[in-house]
Amino acid sequence: MKNSAHGFTLVEMLLVIGILVSMAAFSAQRYLNDYQLEKAQTYATDMMTIANAAVSHSYDNDYKWSDESNAGDPCSGLVENLGGSGYYDEQAINIESYAESEYTTSCDISTPTAPVLKITKDFGDVELAKIIEGMLPAASVTGSEVTMYVLKPRGGGGSEVGVIEADDAIGSKTGIVVDMPECGSELKFFAQPSEICSPDEFGVESYRVRVSDTATQWGRYLEVKSTRFLADYINVSSCGSGDIKFTYAITCG
Repeated sequence: MKNSAHGFTLVEMLLVIGILVSMAAFSAQRYLNDYQLEKAQTYATDMMTIANAAVSHSYDNDYKWSDESNAGDPCSGLVENLGGSGYYDEQAINIESYAESEYTTSCDISTPTAPVLKITKDFGDVELAKIIEGMLPAASVTGSEVTMYVLKPRGGGGSEVGVIEADDAIGSKTGIVVDMPECGSELKFFAQPSEICSPDEFGVESYRVRVSDTATQWGRYLEVKSTRFLADYINVSSCGSGDIKFTYAITCG
């Protein structure tokens, strides 16, 4: 009886090795891609954490960025200041210490109504930086450096809406007086009459709003023209009624 043994030929062995090498290379590349993506997501989350904390701090502090008043380098200490104020801890943004953070921050105080906060980090990898930039809502990339842009919340000192009754005696021009609040941004005042009295049996034909502002107060009063013949513009208080009211709005920012 003739015995024979079969094994792999050299060509078959090379073919198997080639398939295994290809599979290993594919798996390694996929692993590297997944690792790169997870790394990018971590960094993007860190930058978003800083941005969200900065916005929260702005709402809590008269709509100002942390360290905005630093005349030499505004907002440069934002990352450390926010951490020290309890808006996040070091582990939340994956750094060993705030003082050694590789995140740099700045804001342009030449536009005080709504300076944009810039959060920047050099990731040392051009491809990684491109991935991170694509994950952020507003960002730019230069080489391996990514800068995220955060718009300051509008409002400054907030807004106020109300109705106020004019305080007039006949012939006076007191009207309404509203104190100007503290505001680190652009302060605006809007007012329009919501109730106008009618003198006796006559109606109001037309009116105009007069401005009497001072450095610390807004002032508005009305002059009206009634339907009475030859009745020229007179102070609305001569109607003899207390129903002279203004609706007003104050905005800061």
